[in-house]
Amino acid sequence: MSQSCIIESCCSTLGILCHCCDKTFCPDHLDEHYESINEQLKPLAEEINTLNDQIMNKTKMKLIGNCLDKLNQWRNESYKTINNFYEKKCRELEEYYLKHTENHRKEINEIESELNKLIHEQNTTEDDIKLFQSTIDILQQQIKELHQISYHINIRSFELNQNCLSIEQIKSNEIDFTLLSSPFKTIDCSNYILWKNGYIHHVCWSSTLEKFILIISNKEIFLTDGNFQSIEQINIDPEKKWRLCACSETSLYLLSSQCSTEIFEFDLLSSFQLIQRSKLSHLSQERDYITDIIYNNETLALAINNRHKVHIELRSCKTFDRLWLIQLGSKPYSYYSMCLLNCNDWLVLDHKNSLLMHITSNGNIKSTVGYKEPPMAALLLHSNILAIKTENYLNFHKI
Repeated sequence: MSQSCIIESCCSTLGILCHCCDKTFCPDHLDEHYESINEQLKPLAEEINTLNDQIMNKTKMKLIGNCLDKLNQWRNESYKTINNFYEKKCRELEEYYLKHTENHRKEINEIESELNKLIHEQNTTEDDIKLFQSTIDILQQQIKELHQISYHINIRSFELNQNCLSIEQIKSNEIDFTLLSSPFKTIDCSNYILWKNGYIHHVCWSSTLEKFILIISNKEIFLTDGNFQSIEQINIDPEKKWRLCACSETSLYLLSSQCSTEIFEFDLLSSFQLIQRSKLSHLSQERDYITDIIYNNETLALAINNRHKVHIELRSCKTFDRLWLIQLGSKPYSYYSMCLLNCNDWLVLDHKNSLLMHITSNGNIKSTVGYKEPPMAALLLHSNILAIKTENYLNFHKI
């Protein structure tokens, strides 16, 4: 006895079993079922085409492009070395030839000059003719003897040492965001842990204290462990409205809303005593707005926005002098955040335009790629996993 269609609203009594999913459908709904399955294949086909393009083009250049460039350079330099050696030996042969024929050519030129002179003067005697003939006979004999001489060049077969070139596979820490794969794991952020102490405006990790430092509601500062089991509020100038924070091994750096172009440095090892308050040169309190700050290796990276342009800059933690600056174009009021990468490179996240920008350690844009959703924050984990937070999801990518 045949079963009815699995679609509840279907009144058909004729049921056909789909052997793929072991469900029963009427003929019409079975066609729709097959069509829906086929529709799921289209994005997979597109993804396969993308992977094929990567493996045939981008991956090839990524894996062997640099080696091919070096190999071509080696070939050109080898050709140049061989040509230089060839030209040197050609010059040596020319020198041998000139050395053995110089006297003969000189004597021939002298005889030719004397003959032309006598022909012009028309005052030739029989003795002159005999003398010239005798000299020519002697030269002819000398040239015949010269022809008996030959040079031999010993050429060994060119033997290339196979060990002069070797190909090795190495693991590189370099990241290529143009090859960023789809997330291998995604977390729905609607299932988050409820924080009851106010809005978390900014957060940084202190390896010295082994705790997170949180700025709550633009004012209060908390210390907490990774499991939020221990929460401690610290009092740092409660009159200030703190916005951003960053940590070194010994210092906590804070920025406030009232003094947006000044950095306050506090001592982590002495109950957060103020070390210094430094105004950042080249920035305007009225015009510039810092949207993110990250510490790395005695430097601070700052993302800065104003009414006309956006830029990223790196400053020394000792003097707060600017080390480099890179303009990101005229994108006023855009929100930018940053993430530290391997080799002191940086990842800049453009929330408004859904872009990821790879900035090198010396302040150059290496690549810019689009992201499927506006990125809000990112963190590199274990040097090969990149976590990117969007409004609703936390995506994990292998890099």
